Amino acid sequence: MNRDTEMKQQSKRRGSTSRCVVQVSIWLSLMATVLLVVGFGYGAYVGFGGTAAGNSVKPGQVPTRAEPSANTKSGKPGSVNTQSNTIHLVVLGDSLAQGFGDASGNGFAGDVAADYRHEGKRVVMTNLGIDGLTSSGLRNQLQQASVRQAVAPASVILLSIGGNDLNNAAGLPALNLHKITTAQRQFHTNLAAILQQLRSWNQTAPILLVGLYNPYENVTAQRQQTNAVVESWNFMEDTVAAKFSNTIVVRTFDLFELGGGKYLYADHFHPNQTGYARIAARIWQDLQGVG
Repeated sequence: MNRDTEMKQQSKRRGSTSRCVVQVSIWLSLMATVLLVVGFGYGAYVGFGGTAAGNSVKPGQVPTRAEPSANTKSGKPGSVNTQSNTIHLVVLGDSLAQGFGDASGNGFAGDVAADYRHEGKRVVMTNLGIDGLTSSGLRNQLQQASVRQAVAPASVILLSIGGNDLNNAAGLPALNLHKITTAQRQFHTNLAAILQQLRSWNQTAPILLVGLYNPYENVTAQRQQTNAVVESWNFMEDTVAAKFSNTIVVRTFDLFELGGGKYLYADHFHPNQTGYARIAARIWQDLQGVG
């Protein structure tokens, strides 16, 4: 083979190699472009409400913040929604719902939330308690759209109401039995309407109504009378709650009956930290049988 022929063949091989390099470069550029477009489109899809890895965020929606779960034993949670690891705990009612008088700031709601976390659950708690709220006030509060939005997805609903209705009518130190009877009838009507409203928004979540205890037991002269009045109200609550599915009254009367005031706050009306812990333990116990 002469030198001219060999040079021509080498030139052809270099040209072929160059064309291959160019083609590979073009192919890689196209793939990079496709991946860029797909990635951008996926990001836009998620950003505007699409689903990524099972999480959905709608336009304008702020993700709900949940308390982190404790890495503890799985165990059986004492409640509901066992298909989900998140408990949406909604608390409604008066100053007991708020936890007034508890030095820790937890109240029974915070203690119940801690019980769920101990079982490995994440807890999203919405506490809508209002100091001094009566059953009539709660009926008005339920007209708010924000309350409906909180109740509808709830896993568990804790309700404390009625104490202010009774206290406002009691008229201590002299019991006004006529006013108490009138207030009890109104409370009966209000409680039925409250439970009906809650059930219309949420058909499955357990509703636990915290029963009344007697904060007047230190009024020795009228202790039997005040005990009878409180127990009468508790019986009425049981009667109303029995008409609604998955709804119970949590008994608290016995938790304070022989306490001699040691489970009450300085005002001798609200529970103290220990008193709230006792109520929470009873709620948790009752949760084992519902859901």
